[in-house]
Amino acid sequence: MTAAIAPPRPFIATDRQVADPFPVSSDPVPPEYTVSETAEILDMSVECLNDLIRIGVFECRQEDDERFILKSRVLEFHRTQVRREAALNELVRISQEMGLYDD
Repeated sequence: MTAAIAPPRPFIATDRQVADPFPVSSDPVPPEYTVSETAEILDMSVECLNDLIRIGVFECRQEDDERFILKSRVLEFHRTQVRREAALNELVRISQEMGLYDD
């Protein structure tokens, strides 16, 4: 007597297999923002961002008429801005407590 072979179970996709909100790209190009996207994220004008590119704060690559900046560098710069603003706010708070700051 031979054992009955069960039919294969149907494939049931998990949520991650159906829709991954952060898909991993197999594209060799690193994730980048355009100059205008970067300016919007950093809440600055494109002209100001162009000045930062010119003095070397950001490196960019050109493709046709568009320039691209690495997302990792944009996010690093943004984190630095947030830390600076927090430090300045703390200095103002301390100065106010000591009576050294006029409104």
